[in-house]
Amino acid sequence: MTFEHPEYDLAFREFVYTTANELARAQHPILADIKTERGQGGGSTVVDARGEEQLDLPSEPIRFDVGWEREDLLAGKFEALLLQLDAAGGEIGGQMVKQLVKTLSAVTESTGNVIDAGGEKFSFELMLKSLEQIEWSLDEDDELVMPGVLMHPDQAKNLPEEKPEHLAAVEDLKRRKKEELLAQRRRRRLS
Repeated sequence: MTFEHPEYDLAFREFVYTTANELARAQHPILADIKTERGQGGGSTVVDARGEEQLDLPSEPIRFDVGWEREDLLAGKFEALLLQLDAAGGEIGGQMVKQLVKTLSAVTESTGNVIDAGGEKFSFELMLKSLEQIEWSLDEDDELVMPGVLMHPDQAKNLPEEKPEHLAAVEDLKRRKKEELLAQRRRRRLS
């Protein structure tokens, strides 16, 4: 075609991709906290401390469709496109959250980091016990990085009321975790 301009197609695809992904992050707040990188599919593997493969995590594509009626395009009606992009953001955001939860569940199950409440009702004590068993880390300034907690919105409704003794228990746990991590770092430097 005489008037074919591939750079326009590329620019439009980039616009749609970027917009739909940003809308997904806006509609699903958990995604906003996750750093993203663009790459070609892939997947990954979880390996234990002995170097033995524990879990294969294949790549799963996330797809969405956006259509724009020719009449709307020619008439410059962008509302239809914006509505489709908004819907696409919700759709791919939902797919990403579902994949995130599926991956986290598989990794925690594979590494033995699942805590069985044994039918016990969710409580502050159970949450504190879980936080004690989770691996924490330090940042480059030796500040404690608390692990993130992901729970279903229905479960979040059952969170116990925040009490001063709960805050004190969490602060004590944070202090102990930081001391343990700093001690481990010192031992590694000595060896």
